[in-house]
Amino acid sequence: MKIKQLLSTAVTAVVMTSAMVGVFADTARAANHLRVYDWAGYDNPAYYKSYMDKYKKKPTFSLFAEEEEARAKMVAGFKSDISHPCGYSADRWRNSGLLQPIDVSKLKNYKDIPAVYAKQPGYVVDGKVYIIPYDIGQTALTYNADKVPASDVKSLQVFIDPKYKGRVSLPDNFSDWISLGFVATGTRDWSTIKSQSDPKYQKALDFLRKAHKNNKFYWTDGPNLASGMKTGEVLITWAWNETPVTLRGEGLNIKMNRDTKEGMASFVCGYVWLKTSSAKPEQVYDFFDSLISRETTLPLVTEFGYAHSNGVGMKNLSKEVLDASVVSDSEKYAKKALFQTPLADDVVKFMNDDFNKIKSGN
Repeated sequence: MKIKQLLSTAVTAVVMTSAMVGVFADTARAANHLRVYDWAGYDNPAYYKSYMDKYKKKPTFSLFAEEEEARAKMVAGFKSDISHPCGYSADRWRNSGLLQPIDVSKLKNYKDIPAVYAKQPGYVVDGKVYIIPYDIGQTALTYNADKVPASDVKSLQVFIDPKYKGRVSLPDNFSDWISLGFVATGTRDWSTIKSQSDPKYQKALDFLRKAHKNNKFYWTDGPNLASGMKTGEVLITWAWNETPVTLRGEGLNIKMNRDTKEGMASFVCGYVWLKTSSAKPEQVYDFFDSLISRETTLPLVTEFGYAHSNGVGMKNLSKEVLDASVVSDSEKYAKKALFQTPLADDVVKFMNDDFNKIKSGN
């Protein structure tokens, strides 16, 4: 009896020890694994090749469709290590207590980022870097060139042309949505909007109410919009660079007109280190450095259509690559662009409220 008890105790001890080893192993794996809260499509290993070469495993990606949605979810308790906001929400994310500063001296590739991107409003505050610039893009009139004549897309007024009722798709995020209203009605500096009663703001809303009547659906991300354009139900949209680039790669004649009479919108997005991060700092910095390396420039430009923050990498690209990827002559078109700089919290609130009202038909 005693022998059986001893054997039973020994077996139990082995099982418990194995279980504990398993728990410790899971904990160690968790500590060595990166969580990224990102836009759809950015999980492509080509965008962080040196990280993959070192760690041999992709980070765990969770996706969001809009920065305000992502901010609210994180404030409510969602945890990740790294995320990917754009310029207009820089101050809002930091003021929400989500971000921790980044020591750029630990990033060998940070020196390649031009100051015009590295020192975006809200990216560096009181000498501390909170956002590492990564992708630079535009939101502009995009259309099916096989079915929409070039003469119809010289102006953003096409969005309210009754001829295209039910063939238009507008963005399902207030920042890009309101940028269309502003650009179409002659406002290229949204930082001048301080109140809901501003006539320039109300003029933009009037335009967007009319555009809503033509809208087939509000697109949430690139793949969602691409689906509507591939079926032919959407002919005209206000979209990011990735839409014409990815769809042309699939054989569709989708073009972007960045040179309409009224202009376009422009943005810089980047990566942040979240306070909820449990990853090892070395791993976080390796991921950041991989993202902004010169070797990442070509895949980001050719596969997603965005300019890359690594200035040296961009200068190494041929004109043919830049033209095909809708990033050539960006400085020229930027002269007529609304630049999406940070917005005050109260402005974000009333813009977002009006966005939801108009979406619901009010």
